[in-house]
Amino acid sequence: MTNGPKPDSERITDLETRSAFQEQSHEELSAVVAEQMRQIEKLEKKLEDLKDKVESPGDPGGDAPQDDPPPHY
Repeated sequence: MTNGPKPDSERITDLETRSAFQEQSHEELSAVVAEQMRQIEKLEKKLEDLKDKVESPGDPGGDAPQDDPPPHY
């Protein structure tokens, strides 16, 4: 058994295999990034809605406490 260099055809096959694997990995990672961007956009929208709700607590229908006197008065 000699550990000489691989033939060119075997080296090319190895490179093509690696390239295909990297291409698949790139596509999978791109899909993950796209999904995360959608999630971030949804979270940013929810955050803005919550900020608006906190900044204007007197709006009807909000969960913020009103300035009404307690019931025992």
